[in-house]
Parts: sequence; C-alpha cells; structure tokens
Amino acid sequence: MASSSNWVYINSNDGDIIHSNEHIQSKSFVESDQSNAVDAGANQTSDSSTKHDQSNVADAGANQTSDSSTKHDQSNAVDAGAIQKPDFFEKTEGDEVYDDAESLMPENDTNKNENENISKTNIANEVMSNTDHMTPQLGSAMRTNFKMHLFMLRYAKSSDKLNLEWHFVDRKFPFAQTMLLASIDNKKLHMFSLELELTRDNFGWLLVLDKNKLHRITTYQLKLSDFDDKDGKRVLRDPLQYSHEFLFDVHFQTIYFQSPPGSDIPFWNQLCLFTCFFLQQSTYDRFNDFIIQFKAAMYGRTFVRDCCEDFFKECNKYVADSLKRSTNKPNGIKQIIRMIGLVPINKQNFGLPNTSTENFTNVIMSEFTKHLKDVISSLAEDEWNSFRDGMVTLICIQLLSQTFKKSNTSPLEVLLNASIQPERLEIIKRLLNFIKNINGDRNIPEPIWFELLVLDSSDNLIKTIPIEIISFEVYVRCATKVVPALAQFDNFINRLSSHFDDAVKQNQFSIDLKNITFLLSFLRNQSSDDANPDLKTIRSIIDASTTLRNKIKVYMSTLNVTINEFNSIRDIFILSNESSVLFHIKRKEFLLKLLTNDKNLRSVDFYTRWFLAFMAPDKNKRSMLDDDEFKELLKVWTKCVAHRPDTIVTILKEINVLISAMGDHPCSSHFIEYMVDLCFQQKSIIEQIEQSVLLVQSPKFLNEFKLKYKTNVLDVYQNSLKELTNQINPLRILIRIDVATKYQHAFLRELIQMACEDIKIDDEEILQDLFYKPDYQTFTYVALFHSSFETIHIRQCIVDRLLAQSLSWEEIGMRWDQLFAWTHYTYQQRVVADKVWALIREVSSKQFEIDKLINTENDKMQEKLKIIEIIPSCLDIYCSNATDKQHYKDLLQNIANSFTEKIVRTVVIPNEIEQFVPIAKRLHPYSKSTVWHLFRQQPLTCK
Repeated sequence: MASSSNWVYINSNDGDIIHSNEHIQSKSFVESDQSNAVDAGANQTSDSSTKHDQSNVADAGANQTSDSSTKHDQSNAVDAGAIQKPDFFEKTEGDEVYDDAESLMPENDTNKNENENISKTNIANEVMSNTDHMTPQLGSAMRTNFKMHLFMLRYAKSSDKLNLEWHFVDRKFPFAQTMLLASIDNKKLHMFSLELELTRDNFGWLLVLDKNKLHRITTYQLKLSDFDDKDGKRVLRDPLQYSHEFLFDVHFQTIYFQSPPGSDIPFWNQLCLFTCFFLQQSTYDRFNDFIIQFKAAMYGRTFVRDCCEDFFKECNKYVADSLKRSTNKPNGIKQIIRMIGLVPINKQNFGLPNTSTENFTNVIMSEFTKHLKDVISSLAEDEWNSFRDGMVTLICIQLLSQTFKKSNTSPLEVLLNASIQPERLEIIKRLLNFIKNINGDRNIPEPIWFELLVLDSSDNLIKTIPIEIISFEVYVRCATKVVPALAQFDNFINRLSSHFDDAVKQNQFSIDLKNITFLLSFLRNQSSDDANPDLKTIRSIIDASTTLRNKIKVYMSTLNVTINEFNSIRDIFILSNESSVLFHIKRKEFLLKLLTNDKNLRSVDFYTRWFLAFMAPDKNKRSMLDDDEFKELLKVWTKCVAHRPDTIVTILKEINVLISAMGDHPCSSHFIEYMVDLCFQQKSIIEQIEQSVLLVQSPKFLNEFKLKYKTNVLDVYQNSLKELTNQINPLRILIRIDVATKYQHAFLRELIQMACEDIKIDDEEILQDLFYKPDYQTFTYVALFHSSFETIHIRQCIVDRLLAQSLSWEEIGMRWDQLFAWTHYTYQQRVVADKVWALIREVSSKQFEIDKLINTENDKMQEKLKIIEIIPSCLDIYCSNATDKQHYKDLLQNIANSFTEKIVRTVVIPNEIEQFVPIAKRLHPYSKSTVWHLFRQQPLTCK
C-alpha cells in the first residue's frame, strides 16, 4: 500500500470504529462521545506536509448547514489517501494493467467466504479495532482481493424507471435493484446494490475487475437514468476496513429543468430503512459496517422535530413487519435497539404524545421482553454501549407515554430481569439523565422517578417516598418497592407506619373519592397476601391508621356530593365492609342525609340515580345494604318520590331500569310490591295508566299490578262493570285508554279481559240486548263490536250463544213474539239487528240468513192465524144455532193460545177445524158483503 495512505479512526463509546473523511498525517484519536468527535473533526489542525482539500470533512463539519438533504457523504472522502498513486507511477487512471486477471488473482481473497446472499451467514457482529487493520508493504509480491458491496436507497413511483450505474472513466457497472418493504400509497422503496471485485496490487493500487480484466480506479461517479451525480468524484472506502459501503448523500443533477426519476430519502430515515433491509434479508453481518458509516455521516447534521417525527413514522410503518421476516429474531431486535441508540433525541426535537412513536416503541419493547434472554446473550462487549442507549430511549418513551395513555404494564419491569442485572445501574443512570434531557423544565411524573430511584439504590428508601401531594395508588406502589428492601432492618414497620401517619397529617395525600376507592380496593384484595407478606405489611399499616380514619371522616362529612359521584360513594361503602378505614362513617345516616338534606325539590334524575347507586346491587352483584336497611331506605325514598304526583309518574316510566338493576336481589319482590302499592295510592295513576304503568315492561311488576288491580279496583266495581255509561266505571276507563293508545298495549287487553271475567251474562240478556230490543248502548253490543273486545273471551261467548240460537231457530223454528219483535223494529233497532246478524252470518259455517228464516216462519204463522180468523165468522153466520158451535170456538181459542206458548211450527190445527177450512175459505169473502147478508135475510121459497 502506498505510504501516503493514512487513516483516521474515531472510536465511539461502544468501540464501534467511525471513519472520519479527514485525511491527516497518520494521527488517530479516540473520543468517548459523538459530539466530541464532531468538535475534533471540526477543529483538527493539519500538518504542513498535508494539504486540505476544500471538500475536507473537517471543514465541512465546522461550516455545516442544518439542511441534511444537501450534505454529501462525508465518509466517501475518507479513502482518497488509500488509493493515491505513487509519484513514480505514471500510468493514466483507467488503463488496463492486467490482461489476464485470473492468472494474477492471489489466493488470499479476504472475501472468499462472502457469498452472493450474505444473509445466510451468521457471523458475530464484531467491529475491527485499530490494531486489526494491517497496511500491505509496498513492493510486496502479495496482492489482496476484495469484494465491495455498495448500497443506496431511493423512493420512486410505480411509473418511474430507475437505472443506477457505477461509472469510472468509460467503464460502467449496473446496480441490481430490489423493491423493499410494502408500498405506501404510490411510493415504493428501492434498494440498489452493486458488488465490485477489487484487488490491491503490490504497489498499493486499487483495481476493479471488469470483463476478466483489472482496471485501476481512483474516483467514480454514479448515474441515474442519464442524470449525473452531483458529486462528480466519489472515492471508495478502504476495502480492508469495510466490505460494504452505504451511500447516504447521493443527489442527481437536473437536465434542462427535468428532475431525475424518484426522490431522495431523508438522511435520518435511512437509518430505519437500511436496518429494515438487514432484517428482511437477514444480513445481520452488514449492520456493523452500516452503523459505523452512519455515525460518521451524522457529524455536523441537525436532527429537528420534523426529522424525529418522520423517523419514528417510518419505524412504525416498516420495522415491525421487517422483524417478522427476520430469521434470527433476537439478533434483529438487538440491531433495532442499537439503531435507536444512534438517534440524537433531546427536548427540542422530541415530543409526546405521538402515535407512531408510541406504537413502534410498544411493539419493539414487547418483542424485546419476549426474547430478552436471547437478545442479551447475543450482545458482544463492544455492542453494549449503543444497545444501552437504545434501551434507554425506548424505556423513556414508554414511561413518558404513560402520562398521556394509562398502561397497566411498567417498562421498568424489564430491568428487573436477571439477564439485565449486570447493566441495570448503568442503564438507570443513563435513563435518569435522559428523562431530564427530554422533559427539560417540566416535572417528571413522580411514579417514574420513584421506580427509577428504587431500582437505582436501596439507601434511605423511606425518605425516597415522595413528599409532594400524591395519590394512595402512588404511595402503595412506592411502598411495595420499599418494603422488600426495608425488611432487613429492625423496627421498619413502626418507622413506615409513623411515616404514613405523618404524611396523612401533613395533607400529603390527595383525599378524594377516587383515591379512597383505590385504597379500599387495595385493602380488600388479600388473596395474594400469603404469597406476598410485604403486601400484608402495607395493608396492616394503612388499615390500622387512626389518623387516616379521622381524615376521611372529615372529608366525607363535608363532601358536597353530586349525582355523578353516587357510584363512587356506593363503591366506597361496599368495599368498606372488610376495612376499618370508614369506621367513623355511619352508612345509613350518610345516605339518608344525602337523600333528604336539600330543601329544594330534587329532580327525577336525582332519585333514579340515587336508587341505582345505593339500593340496587353493583355490576358484581354486591349490595351495600341488608334487607332491613333496604326496606327502611325504600320507605324514605318513596315518600320523597310520592311528594309530587308528576314525579312518581316519571319514576314509573323509568322503573324498568330500576327493576332490571335489582335483578334477583332478595328485596326485589318487596320493591315491586311497594311500588305497585304506591301506584294505587295515586288515583291519577290508575285513571291514566297509559302515562305510567303501560310503559313498564317488567313482567314481575305487571303481574303484581294485575293482582292489585283486581283486588283494589275490579272487586269494588264488580256489580257495575256493565254500566259503560258510568264515568268512573273502571272498564269504561280501560276502554277509553285502549282507544287513546290505538289498541297497542297487550297488558291493557289483559286488564280488560280480567274485568270481563267478573261479568255475568246469560242468553236472555243477550237476546234482549241484541234481538228483542237491539240497542248499541248495551254492554252486549259493545262487547260484540268494540275493538277493545276483539280478543276478549266474553265477545266470543256472545257470538257462540247467538250462533247456537240461530241453529236452534233453523232446527225447531221461532216463537210468535220473536217474529213479532223482528217485524216491528224501529229504524235504529233495525240497523243494530242487521249489524248483529250480519256478523253471525259471517262467522257461521252455514251462512245463516235470519231474514229468510223469519219470512218462512212468519208465512207459516200467518197461514195458521188466517184459519183462526175466518172460521169464527163462518160459525157465527152460518152455524149460529148449532149446538156444537162453542166447541169449535174453544178449539180455535186453544190454537190462538198456542202461538204465545209454543213454537210456531208446533202449533197444530185439529182435524175438526181442518175440515172446515175449504168451506170457510169459500164463504169468508162473502162475510162482509151487504148484498149477501140481504139475500140471506129473504125467506126461502120452494118451487
């Protein structure tokens, strides 16, 4: 190698070797912090034997602008010295120096084990130290072969055609192209890769193999689809140090205002995307080269808030999916965490809440927790520094995220794992400093501080419990951490108990309903005490605190409870059954005071929610009252509710909710009975049940109401239920409500049915109301035709009896009075009768027609009446002196009497009368003739 090839190494904290692009005279230096390395590069003085080019990276670092998109890859200038030709060599660059490359290739190929698919190798990611890199001596007969892999990322649309080439002189090498990751919108991520076969000859020259020939190379240029690289002279990195080179700052020139295809990828996003590439391809061995080169390229760049948000947005999009494709998940997780360790986060560029940042962090920490042991075991000594930084960043994000989104899991639990123990204190130290840096002047959440402090040191643990106003939840969590460490000290229980009482006296606890609820829940949950004696100790200290009881008594006695706090009060009383914390609070008196204290009229919502909170069981079916307390409070509650009629009506509208909330509580039946009795104490409710009772859906309530309605209402009016003109008749009221509600309530029909069951109606009443004197105002008519009775049994009973009567008339006939009544109806009676028998005709299977039947029966009756009418006159005229005249008149009278007593069909004309019928019919027309009478009065003469 030429003697002018002098390399500068910058070692990061974790031993990763960072190549600066500063070419100085054989002087190396080591910095422990990245920012120090930047300053070193910016302020490095040069030896007089060495000239600095204007593109020197040290100068660039000193004069760096904040726009990272315009920065060239600093590290590309690093290797200029490595390939600088000696003065005595006068060949022009690009000349073919070897015609037969194969015959000249040495055996010691440093990359011979690196296959085309590097992902299949699983070598340790060790970073070479300075002493590992030996410079070949000039004049040596040994030549060394290398493989150099170049990588570049670029975004492009589906329609863009990307052809990337590597040029030197007139030689060009096409890059292979792979589309990585999933497409986002119309933007696809392309990975360009190129493998170069390189050789360093015994003069120190770097040569590239092309078409079986070796060509000297000093600088090269990239070209994208005829668009030239803005950096006209790029230099390869020293292949002795790296087998992979990552091109971060590649920008192409425009051609006549035409932009090159695709778009550049922001520098910081490439940290994420290259890492995803390694994960997807499982090429973990490339990560060390990448991380060293990326660190070098970071110097002098700014990382503003937009950069930070974009970076985590890309991580959230791609990293988790890439990790799923990784063949070695622990190794992949390790590289992700080390990648995060490079991100220069501070309070200016970082902010929460941020969904992308939080989601990405939660996914990676979850995977890390699952594979923690394997990840830790895969770490090399010189990888720990960046890994610790990455862990600190991720843990900090999770901790700070909890101030915006409550979580049940603590990210600090990972630090309790045995695999982390050797590094725990160092990680905690960095984490505390990192949180301060992120939060700036803001107060760090107290729980986070305490958990960190407990993990960091066990000295003076009681004093580390926060002295600011805190919640009981925070105190319990803190005490849970403290007690195990204190158990080794004598008299620690008394010390901790005294500390707790002092904190209560000094109002260091936030006393409110939420904190009291938590405290009682904690004291109640004793199932784990046997397995965790520390919890038992903490519970005993809190539960025995008289100071705490008095403090809570004062708070509860002065509390101005709102409706929204009812459930919290309920939970507190339920939980207090197994604790002494509320010893001074009398539950029943407290609730009665809450119910009756306000002199102003309460709202219906108040009474409803009061009942749901304190009378009904909670969602876990726990009740705070025994049966006697329930009944006593129910009396007071109903008294308050019944104070105004409109209030009880509104309560009844909501009673479905109350009954449902009671569930199978032992006092549920008592509550329903009590509420039904309350209904019957309000006359307006019974007369307007459509506004209250009919809105109830609870079967239990409705059944109880029916029983009480029968006893309290129907039985009282049992003998007057048919009197539908009576305004206070309950059946009339039910019918009115049924009409008003458009016959929509089945329960109302049940009440009507129950009322009709007490109504007695016989056949005589039915015929009287519907046949002899048909009237639309009679109960029978209403029951037959009113819509409220359509499904009522009594209606069907009336129909059945009329059908039976019609069948009887058809079979045996009708009486004279029935025929007489039908033929002598008034107009209104005729309308009613026609409607009744039209209905019977509709329901009759024989299509009964009463008009036809009556006409037939009437004809028969008139025929027999005619006989009774004509024969007496004949007897008087023609048989006036007959001795048996009276006998025949008696027979005729018997026939006449039969019409009023018997069915018309059963009236029989005796034969003695029947024989006179023909003569009577002939003589009867003359009975009223004067001429005939004069003729008969003349004496008869015989000739």
